[in-house]
Amino acid sequence: MTDSTSILRTRIDEFLQQLVKLQSGLQTILQSGPGEDAPDLSTLQDQCRSLQPQFQKILSLAAETPLPPGTESQIRPYLTESNRLVRLIALDAAFLKTARQAQTLQARLAQIGERLSQLQTLCQAGQTALG
Repeated sequence: MTDSTSILRTRIDEFLQQLVKLQSGLQTILQSGPGEDAPDLSTLQDQCRSLQPQFQKILSLAAETPLPPGTESQIRPYLTESNRLVRLIALDAAFLKTARQAQTLQARLAQIGERLSQLQTLCQAGQTALG
């Protein structure tokens, strides 16, 4: 494993840790049943929005990192789908503000949770592909 591949793995590990922390905060909100003025909700929104620039750094690093033959073709689909999920999570977080009913808010939060789980799985698969 080259130094640049090791750096890429480290960045993905850090991103995974952020996802775990975000998932934990989301579970806390879901269990407490947030009201309209719940401070944890705005924190969750900020954390969801912060995923995009973090993941863009991973994408840039992956594009600059010389990967072993075959590895790039294995990791590229994981990065592409992960990027899509990161954007969808940010959109879901933005729509949290517009939820007027508790049921709608709960559905949005559950959707974010599902996407976070999918994103964690994809990042772990990407880690495996890196070797």
